[in-house]
Amino acid sequence: MNIAYSENEIIEACRKIVSVNDLHSGAYIRPIAFRGYNDLGLHASMDDDIEVVVAAWEWGTYLGADALENGVDVCISSWNRNAPNTIPVMAKASGNYLSGTLVAIEAKENGYDEGICLDSDGFVSEGAGENSLW
Repeated sequence: MNIAYSENEIIEACRKIVSVNDLHSGAYIRPIAFRGYNDLGLHASMDDDIEVVVAAWEWGTYLGADALENGVDVCISSWNRNAPNTIPVMAKASGNYLSGTLVAIEAKENGYDEGICLDSDGFVSEGAGENSLW
């Protein structure tokens, strides 16, 4: 993707959105670059413009303030992490968030704070919303 903004311009946009919205006590910042569309359809064109959006909202501790002191109850999800040969799993691509969402929903529906997913070989991979192995 050829993004029309420099890395520094995107960083400055992130800083500005935090400042303008007074999110200094904790925020989730999500810069997103995506291929727009000149014609609506499923087949992206290399001529489509690359759009950039920066979203931010107040967000405290991911699993809640009590989690840091008391820990959390987790389960192994029935959902696996996407296999590396299906989509670019290391990309911060919006489609990659679906599996984490499914893992989190399953965990909550079964009374857990968080779900852990396995990879396609059965090894622990990550939590629904975090990489717990690094």
